[in-house]
Amino acid sequence: MDILKFFLYLAIVVIAISFIMLFLFEHKLIYPGTIKIQRNEFIESIKKHGFKVKFFKINDNQVEFFEKDIGSDNNILILTGNAEEPIYYLSYFSKILKDHNIYALNYPSYGDSTGNISEHNITESIEALIELKDLDKKKLIILGRSLGTGFATKINSLYPNTSKLILVSPYYSMESLARDYFPVIPKFITSTFMENKIETYLYAQKINNPVLILYTRKDLVVFKESTEKLAQHFKTKKLFNIENVTHSSILSSKEAAKKIIEFIEDKKEAP
Repeated sequence: MDILKFFLYLAIVVIAISFIMLFLFEHKLIYPGTIKIQRNEFIESIKKHGFKVKFFKINDNQVEFFEKDIGSDNNILILTGNAEEPIYYLSYFSKILKDHNIYALNYPSYGDSTGNISEHNITESIEALIELKDLDKKKLIILGRSLGTGFATKINSLYPNTSKLILVSPYYSMESLARDYFPVIPKFITSTFMENKIETYLYAQKINNPVLILYTRKDLVVFKESTEKLAQHFKTKKLFNIENVTHSSILSSKEAAKKIIEFIEDKKEAP
């Protein structure tokens, strides 16, 4: 009887601690933000590649976005990870996507964007940028990396004019990823109390256009099982494991760049 009481109390303690961890640290774990180290240097670099730094207002907050408009019919929207700004990658994308207008933004509280960060507010900011630049009426490719893959998939499901989707290190859902990191947390805790579930797999089921998925099976941030499980929910997809890279380095690898260019240029992949 004493043993049963012990395990009962232990279970209660685990559930209580799990709830407290989610309540106190969910936003910090999912959205740690960025450190503005050498930010001015990166800004000057992307300007040399033709990018302009702009802002728009939404709900009394400002959203910082980056635009390289070369007057092309081809447009690409880039959504980055949870501890980085797009300025780290825009010079790279400018080199490999020479025939595209390129757009990216900083999520609320990232870079010089303001406001409270959440799944809802990020989605709202992305939709506002799309409508500001009339990308909902144009041929659009969406590329997401890590955290950004959930939003890229979500936005793709909302805008049927999206021609292709590129996901680098995508996850099944943020809720399932949380349980991968903290397996002691009961599922009913995450399903009930997580505010930012980011259910990528649900949005994936609504997508009909071609999808490219790049990942590494040695990823220690988004585990391979999460990516491979997600891939099953897309109707038309190509899944590639990139060797000899990490979660941080995969996007800038030569093999990833090659796959992205081939996918974009392949007329057979057009919807």
